[in-house]
Amino acid sequence: MVLGAATVRWGQEAALREAERREAARRQKGLFFAGEHCSSKPAWIEGAIESAIDAAHEIEWYEPRTHRVFAGTRPSPSRESA
Repeated sequence: MVLGAATVRWGQEAALREAERREAARRQKGLFFAGEHCSSKPAWIEGAIESAIDAAHEIEWYEPRTHRVFAGTRPSPSRESA
């Protein structure tokens, strides 16, 4: 038995398909997404590979904020004076 699933947008206008694809592939903070549903070739392995390459390029060029201060992670006064 072979089972599977895919995202198919038959019957939609090209502009709407592209908008949905961009939204599916959009980076969410530090998370990057890939898969056939994030490509211009949904339901095809070629589309999954295409989106994986796109996500890898985005990761390569991603520059996270380097100065994050969270409550409870500030240096103690003894470390600041050292």
